[in-house]
Amino acid sequence: MYLLAPSPLEGIKGASSYNLICIDSVLFCVPCDLCGKGFLLRKKSERTMKWLTGILLFLLLILQYTLWFGNGGLLRVWQISSMVAEQQEVNARLQERNQALEAEVIDLKEGIVAIEERARSDLGMIKQGETFFQVIEE
Repeated sequence: MYLLAPSPLEGIKGASSYNLICIDSVLFCVPCDLCGKGFLLRKKSERTMKWLTGILLFLLLILQYTLWFGNGGLLRVWQISSMVAEQQEVNARLQERNQALEAEVIDLKEGIVAIEERARSDLGMIKQGETFFQVIEE
């Protein structure tokens, strides 16, 4: 509920003689935005709400910045997940190579056929009684 009451600034040059006073809540005086002279009483809760809204908006912006660009932010998570995918591909290739090498080691330890094949291909050896033919293409 608002009442029109005599101004506490009555007698000051440019001050209006009456101000709006609210009975329900605490009010405070600010320079009048409409005419530039006199004082208009506003609710204190309006000012408090403006400050609270500003502070909450500022905190929201800080949290959003941290979420997107911070140390554990989404941007960093996307970068790390792409790095993990690349490393998994490299690991898969290396694992296949290791399995092939392991199979070859087992074969060399257990089988004479693998040793013979290696001697023929790498060292150019032949068995006793075999004839070696080399074909030269022109």
